[in-house]
Amino acid sequence: MQAVSSAYRAEQKEYLREEGYIWVYLGVISKEAQAHAKANGTFALYSSPQLVNSTVPFEGYYAIPEENFIRADGTQYFLPRNKNSFALYQGLVTQEMCDSVTFTFGKYTHLDIKGLTIDFGDYYPTSFTISNGTFTYPYTNDKPGEWVTEDIFRDTDHITITPNEIVGGQKRFRIISILFGIGLMFDNNSLISTSWKSECSHVSNELPTKAFSFAIDNTNKKFAADDPNSYLAFLEEQQEVEFEYGRNLKDGTLYTIPGGKLRLKTWSSDDTQASFSAVGFLDYTESKYYKGRYYPNGISLYDLAVAVCQDAGIEKYTIDNYLQTMHTKNPLPVEKHKNLLQLIANASRSIMRETRDGGIEIKSSFTPDIVSVTTNGQTIYSNAENVFNEDITVSDYATSEKDFSRLDGLHYFLPRTSRIYAATGYISSHVSNANGTFSTNPEITIEWETAWTFFGMSLAFYNVKPSSFTIYSYNYNELVSSKEYDEIDYLTVIEDDFVGISRMRIVFNKTSPYQRIHLSHVAFGDITDYVLDYSDMTSSPTASVAEKVKNVNVTYYEYSYGSSQKKISSTMAVVGNNVVTFNNPAYNYSLSYASVQPGTLTIVSSGAYYVEFTSSIAAEVNITGIEYVVSTKEVTQEVRQIGTDKTASNVLIDNATDAQNEAEWLADYFANDIDYIISYRGEPALDPDDLIFTENRSIEKNLVRITSTQIDTSTGMSMSCKLNARRVSYVLPAVVGSAIVGESAVH
Repeated sequence: MQAVSSAYRAEQKEYLREEGYIWVYLGVISKEAQAHAKANGTFALYSSPQLVNSTVPFEGYYAIPEENFIRADGTQYFLPRNKNSFALYQGLVTQEMCDSVTFTFGKYTHLDIKGLTIDFGDYYPTSFTISNGTFTYPYTNDKPGEWVTEDIFRDTDHITITPNEIVGGQKRFRIISILFGIGLMFDNNSLISTSWKSECSHVSNELPTKAFSFAIDNTNKKFAADDPNSYLAFLEEQQEVEFEYGRNLKDGTLYTIPGGKLRLKTWSSDDTQASFSAVGFLDYTESKYYKGRYYPNGISLYDLAVAVCQDAGIEKYTIDNYLQTMHTKNPLPVEKHKNLLQLIANASRSIMRETRDGGIEIKSSFTPDIVSVTTNGQTIYSNAENVFNEDITVSDYATSEKDFSRLDGLHYFLPRTSRIYAATGYISSHVSNANGTFSTNPEITIEWETAWTFFGMSLAFYNVKPSSFTIYSYNYNELVSSKEYDEIDYLTVIEDDFVGISRMRIVFNKTSPYQRIHLSHVAFGDITDYVLDYSDMTSSPTASVAEKVKNVNVTYYEYSYGSSQKKISSTMAVVGNNVVTFNNPAYNYSLSYASVQPGTLTIVSSGAYYVEFTSSIAAEVNITGIEYVVSTKEVTQEVRQIGTDKTASNVLIDNATDAQNEAEWLADYFANDIDYIISYRGEPALDPDDLIFTENRSIEKNLVRITSTQIDTSTGMSMSCKLNARRVSYVLPAVVGSAIVGESAVH
């Protein structure tokens, strides 16, 4: 779920909501011009003309001796002494005053460009011309920042911008950024309808999908299909489509939520409306990865995911750090990049989804176990692990701390000789002084298998309560939050949210004089704080029962070295570089010409499924190698007594432990076989894979995981929405590690 304010949440729960909005942005940009534009001219050393058609953010001006340029208000920077140390992006800056700039587009020499969007910054030209050699347009400008023209530049192989005058006098010509096209914005007034649907698989057995469509008023004929000058004539597949939602709040402010960044797929128009559809970037990610290799010492799934993203040219990706703990020896097969990312997500019990900013996220999708409970010192009769086990009733011993022991029969005497103790909680070895403080503050640290989110927690103390403690929360090694608590009771309830937490330290700062810390139980709150109740629903949920599954079988793969060299493949090589891929994984390659040839063959690189080599002549080349021996094994996890068997396989799973974890994960998915279709008032902040509670007459807290969301709007932001979800059973994290006992106290 997108992070939203409490005021927005409150507004969404109102019976009559304030007015809502949707904005759609369509970039009518020439992809070829934008991608291949090159600035030609003589530029200042601190200029970056090669980046002017990118999205690099402007960072402030250097103070340059030009007429009416330097400011004394602290907003400009001195030039660095070393000419190789220019750190601030300046955009394009000409070397000479008021000089012209020409953009060329590589091999593209007949482009039709609808408009230009140029950010001139604060020092803009007040009079200038733009020419493509055939047409020259004169312009005037009276304001800084972004300037837009909708003029058409047809049959274009270059564009020359020539400033005649620049505001304030003699200055170098500057362009911070340029778009070869224009951006269009549609809102409630021009949008007739929109539809947004997003889906992802809980167990990563399918690729995530995003689809957005919208229709606009076309009575002004700006999108006429038969008009060569209309916007429609300049649309191209994969142009960027962006949309966002808004809602007025009670205090008069407008709250916005990003919808998504997608790529234009189809468009059409008639005399009354124009219609468009857009999809996520994965729909256009069709390239293949072939560089998989066998790793005798293993490689993390995190490193594999990064390698695939980088090879595919995916710039925005977020990979859960949990994948750094998952390893495989096995090679990635030759497959599309997006399918391999899905394979990695499945092998790590994670979900894969497209983010709203147009990137990829792989995130663990299971309730993590507690893998370790550590302290900086507990008594010999303390057991910190029990604090997190709700099935254990914690006891305590009568000890010599001041005013601690009770005469009501609830305390035990410590055994004289036996080392078998009652089930206690965490009892610190450190004892407070006369002021209630410690020379070393006692602390207990919990570490989970992966990061997770929970809302609120409670701490129960036995017979004596501390005066102050601090909770430090971490996402792996990064501190997320720290907060001191001093309003403490024997049962202390904390209502804070803990988002993306993999480790927590509870540090006790102060207690009563001459006391230890006696912590008997810690409970973590719900894993979601979003409730979809009947007041949000527009009709009763439709529930259905999925196919009953009896057993889940997971196949895993073990690689071993082969024994004999054999012919792997042959190819007709060209002079220079060659890449050959094949189906069976192999190693120890050698190359030879099919017939006696005077040429030279050199292997450049290789993997389990490919060889890259150079040849000095064009001729047939034979590739020999040793194929790996691949054996398969299977683990089984029972789901229920009746039903069909499901078999899953993942070539990245190479051992029985990981296969068993995978089987249990899938079994949990199939055990929860109730699917829902819920029609409701709409919440743009919800995403597929979000966990939410839904009001249910049979179940007090019906926890479901969203599989898909759909939001349809019509004229006036009338919203009609539905989501698909599957019931989820929630089990508190189990303690599977062991507490590390620090120093033992004398008792």
